[in-house]
Amino acid sequence: MVTFGKNEIQLLGDFYRKFKQYNDTHFPAKVNRIELLKEWREAKLVLKNYKELGFVEEWRRIFNSSQFAIFYPNAAEIVFFSLIIPLSNSYIERIFLQQNLIKTKIHNQMKIKTLNSHIIIVMNGPKLEDFDFEKAYNVWQRSPRRF
Repeated sequence: MVTFGKNEIQLLGDFYRKFKQYNDTHFPAKVNRIELLKEWREAKLVLKNYKELGFVEEWRRIFNSSQFAIFYPNAAEIVFFSLIIPLSNSYIERIFLQQNLIKTKIHNQMKIKTLNSHIIIVMNGPKLEDFDFEKAYNVWQRSPRRF
């Protein structure tokens, strides 16, 4: 347990302790590497008691029920980063799949705004079997005609 995660924390500490610059935008360092290493030595002893739920659920429980972020601010910052970085690109792949299904050779003149609307509906709308076509038709029929 003494060396558990030490290399990973050092790697993350090295990355996030550095000042970053992208084009003309400057990003300050996010963690103090030395403090992060000290915090990790203590925090991992606290974290060994949290093994019941999945990664995200467990961290939600930790942050809601304890003062982890107060006692271990650098470690908490690293955890926040890990919670916002997607673990896979499957969601993006699904979006591109839907785009390719919607924008075909027949519908190749579709504007970006229309394509975006279609993708949002497909990705976030109800399942086809749950959609009330009659209600949608009635709404469409009552709407004013566009010429």
